[in-house]
Amino acid sequence: MPHKILLKLIAIGLLSNLTIQSTASAITLRGSCYVTSTRSRVTAAVSGQKGSFVVTVLSGDNIKSSKIKLTNIYNVVTFAFDSEPLVYSAGKAIAIPPNFIQNNSVIIRYRDGITGRLYGSLGPICKPF
Repeated sequence: MPHKILLKLIAIGLLSNLTIQSTASAITLRGSCYVTSTRSRVTAAVSGQKGSFVVTVLSGDNIKSSKIKLTNIYNVVTFAFDSEPLVYSAGKAIAIPPNFIQNNSVIIRYRDGITGRLYGSLGPICKPF
């Protein structure tokens, strides 16, 4: 994909779903976030392409990255970041502080787990729980 098109996709910002069409298959990026005064939660998913992915979540000065995850047999991989101790201590999410989300917004960056290639970024507006 030409860099100019990729930059335009990144600049869109206020999307919660993005589909990138290549000649082989379409990659769909999804992201959402939820926030209260005592909890932050961000979810992200990639579908449509086999491989490994890393997600980085940014909000204000806060940044947190996942470990590399492989897609399942349906070519889907999901990520969760949560400040709820019962959720992250059970291994269902990556721990973030309760005040991680700033100004009700995050940026979610999706990268190839091996090459680091940026597939895209989403900037969903966070919803209350």
